Amino acid sequence: YLPPIQAVKLRSKNFLPEWCTLEKIETPKTEVLSSKNAIEKIQGLIGFPCFIKGSIAGAALAHDAYEAKVLFDKISYLWGFPVIAQKKIFGSDFVLACVANDQHKILGSICVKKAATNSLGKCQMGIIVENDTVYKMAAHIVEKLQWRGALEIEVVYDPFRKKYFLIEINSRFPAWISISSQLSYPLVEQYVDLALGKEVAALKPCPSGYFFSRNTKETFFDAQDFATLATHGQLLEDDIYYEES
Repeated sequence: YLPPIQAVKLRSKNFLPEWCTLEKIETPKTEVLSSKNAIEKIQGLIGFPCFIKGSIAGAALAHDAYEAKVLFDKISYLWGFPVIAQKKIFGSDFVLACVANDQHKILGSICVKKAATNSLGKCQMGIIVENDTVYKMAAHIVEKLQWRGALEIEVVYDPFRKKYFLIEINSRFPAWISISSQLSYPLVEQYVDLALGKEVAALKPCPSGYFFSRNTKETFFDAQDFATLATHGQLLEDDIYYEES
């Protein structure tokens, strides 16, 4: 139960900016770099800081041209060409994971606002939220790409310009998708049922207001527990809503 090949190509990092322009979706300024010499034009076209990304995976933040060149060598060695430079948008990061059916409609979704990230920008701590704007963006993407199956979008809200910017579209579930089972929200099971040819009904909105953290140990707890942690400086394991090693 996979999306069309053309849709997967269009959402790739090197083609996404052009597609977003056609669909009138805000996205950060992006340049496709075929050689390290092309980094010299980043200052005028994108500016620093900016992300240096591999076309398949890998991303790191560069603060100047020297750092960008070092990252270019590293990422091109690991992931090949092209390498992508993308302007960093300062604001609130959101990630939405969803499942779409053959009619290109979202059947269920989980939206997470990043509360803490690691050095690679991956979500280490987040809160499950309801964000109608991010959901509508995902629904628009699913419809226009004629998508079916799993999908993840990454979005940043710029509070100064009051705009949402689409950062990436990934043709998979995110690494934190296991939290859906802790919420008794059967998003993954829904995808499996679609792949088995079963009739699948749309899910109700995912419960919001829960924090989660990810490290070598995953911890899942109610937002009220986070308030306790912030107030008292500690949270005993017996008080946590759910914890999994």
